[in-house]
Amino acid sequence: MWGYTQHDLILAVDVKTGGLDMQITAGVENIFDTDPPAARLEYSYDPFIGSALGRTFRLGTKVRF
Repeated sequence: MWGYTQHDLILAVDVKTGGLDMQITAGVENIFDTDPPAARLEYSYDPFIGSALGRTFRLGTKVRF
């Protein structure tokens, strides 16, 4: 049985301008688009370890007044 490693990259930047306190985040989950390990479960993979979505991108903001 082979091991499973998923690489993620997340970047967060705090920006303070005027009376606003903002945080901007961006990320890539499963950078190398690695398939989850096979398992004898209903979905044919172990959902507790990997995701069937493959590479996903995220972008978010948070603003505090």
